[in-house]
Amino acid sequence: MTTAGRPVTRFLSWLYIGLGVALLAWVVAEVDFDAALAAVLGMGWQGLAAAFAIYLAAFYIDSLSWHLAILRLPLTPRWSYIVWRIRMVGEAFNTVLPAGGFGGEPIKAVLLKRHHAVSYREGTASIILARTVNLIGLVVFMLVGLILLAGHEIGGRYGPF
Repeated sequence: MTTAGRPVTRFLSWLYIGLGVALLAWVVAEVDFDAALAAVLGMGWQGLAAAFAIYLAAFYIDSLSWHLAILRLPLTPRWSYIVWRIRMVGEAFNTVLPAGGFGGEPIKAVLLKRHHAVSYREGTASIILARTVNLIGLVVFMLVGLILLAGHEIGGRYGPF
């Protein structure tokens, strides 16, 4: 990049940060915190614990499916934990980066390469395979839900089906 492009890049960076802060402020202003707190309290501790346990189980199963796609790594509890940790880092980046949920995928490939001697090719292939299998599973899950909903009227704030 030329020195002439740096002020433009700096301006765009600040513009994007400003737009992000404005969007966050708008979202926070629209949230009904009392209703959100009431919903959380309405779940009770058992409901919160159950929701958390279900999320952890789903996250672990998703990590395990990715682990199965990395042929170089043995399927042992130690390696499952390592893959789970790498996936946790990748998901943190997916949450923070505005890349449509794919910002952490390169981080996962880099961590596999640098710390566990998995080539970029194999790491990337395993990530693509795991994402594809996940998407297929979601589509099947959605289709089953739509089939079960067929002929039932939901109504109310959810609209007619």
